[in-house]
Amino acid sequence: MMWVTFLREESEAIKKYENFKVMDENETCYKIKCISSDNGGKFRSIEFGDFCKQHGIKRRFTTIETPHQNHVTKRPNRLV
Repeated sequence: MMWVTFLREESEAIKKYENFKVMDENETCYKIKCISSDNGGKFRSIEFGDFCKQHGIKRRFTTIETPHQNHVTKRPNRLV
């Protein structure tokens, strides 16, 4: 499954993700174990990393300068 949330600023990412995590875990009764993303600053922040550690969420990032890996996160959005 995939959800899309629009941000006005990158600084909103952590707050939006916190809200999403609560909603998703309540609706599905499953815990989020891993998230995949590109190397965007909003996902590399110390605050986001601390949040993931606190909740036991593993983070996977695509390798920089490897467009074929971006298909994993961007293909469902038709961005590639």
